Amino acid sequence: MKTHHTTYDIVFSGFGASSCILINQLHKNKELDNKRILILDPLEKKTNDKTFCFWANPEDDIVLDYQQVLTHSWSKVNIDTSKTSEITPFKYHHLNSEGLYQLTKNILKGYDVTFSNEIIERIDENTLATLWTKENRYTAQLVFDSRPPKTTKNLSKKQNIWQSFVGYKVQMNGTPFDESACTLMDFNVDQQGATQFVYVLPFSNREALIELTRFGKEIIDQESAEKVLKSYISQNYGEFSIKEVEKGKIPMFMDLPKSVQTQRIIPIGTRAHMVKPSTGYAFKNMYRHAQQLSANVGQSRTQVKSPRRFQFYDRLLILILAVWPKMGKPIFSRLFASKPLIYILRFLDEKTGLREDVSMFSKLQIGVFLRAVVYLFVEKNKPYVLLFFPVILFFCLELCMPEYSQNIMYLLIFIGLFLVGIPKTTL
Repeated sequence: MKTHHTTYDIVFSGFGASSCILINQLHKNKELDNKRILILDPLEKKTNDKTFCFWANPEDDIVLDYQQVLTHSWSKVNIDTSKTSEITPFKYHHLNSEGLYQLTKNILKGYDVTFSNEIIERIDENTLATLWTKENRYTAQLVFDSRPPKTTKNLSKKQNIWQSFVGYKVQMNGTPFDESACTLMDFNVDQQGATQFVYVLPFSNREALIELTRFGKEIIDQESAEKVLKSYISQNYGEFSIKEVEKGKIPMFMDLPKSVQTQRIIPIGTRAHMVKPSTGYAFKNMYRHAQQLSANVGQSRTQVKSPRRFQFYDRLLILILAVWPKMGKPIFSRLFASKPLIYILRFLDEKTGLREDVSMFSKLQIGVFLRAVVYLFVEKNKPYVLLFFPVILFFCLELCMPEYSQNIMYLLIFIGLFLVGIPKTTL
């Protein structure tokens, strides 16, 4: 089939949240004026297919920019249903993807924009960026690439897990909701061999979004999740009717393929690692990334990265949730019991200092975190550990049990030869 070739100034590969947020920011900074724009997405985004939440001060730019599509905001948050906390000066905000899509489409009405429902097969870069679909070939001065990164089977399940969820938008006939407070993590549900909790977002005293979320290596099964949800809602709120069902999954991956940023191809969204691995929150990170990109259009760009210590914290928690999943509930429960929620939100925003973080970790189950640190050290330095461990063991035996040290070392050498094999040159 002969392909059609057209050149654009800007191409957005995808029309998800990251593209919408960036379009809004570029519009705000007048960076879309006199531009030919192409948006490629295999789906026509019309329905409410995702939910977004973030916390922010009511005067922050992110709130002011999306005020008209925020469906609800809460100043109080429940944890485990037993502890209600004011999060002043923050509020916890909710918006639907349908509102975000429509807001962005309304903005784009003032520009030279083409929408096309096509799947991008590959993107190349020479003098310009070239995008190949099954039907057409396009060139562009600049491509913002939000295609999901490829996840291979080789990713370690010990350092890469999923956040998966099943939720109901419900209408209550029984106990009314307290619409002034949302519930972020109620662990009073069956953990099913993972880390599971329910969150409740009441939009009125009769309507709410109630979701069961799992952090784990295996994606939550919808049938079993719905049984847990129905039991939870009935026990806590009484009779209800289901208006909508939503489900999804978010990669809590530390080892996603590195996103290569070039002069003309800029990764955004999950492809740019804007999803915080330990929580799955992404909206605020995507907004900050969009601010940076829109302020530097046509200039050299640096990729947004979390500070190294927060990357390390994320890796520790994900390892614990993967290898010792039963520790998830007690770790989170103790965290919320021992530290103010406002501090935890600052910590998740990566705005805390090292001294504060040390104080926080000292109140948690330090043993499992130390095990995770040792595990990561051994994994990263396995050849050196295997090399020096027998030497260290020998000296320890010499100090503590000198009468047995030589025989034990001979035994270890024999086991090593048996497991690894005798080199052919010795035969």
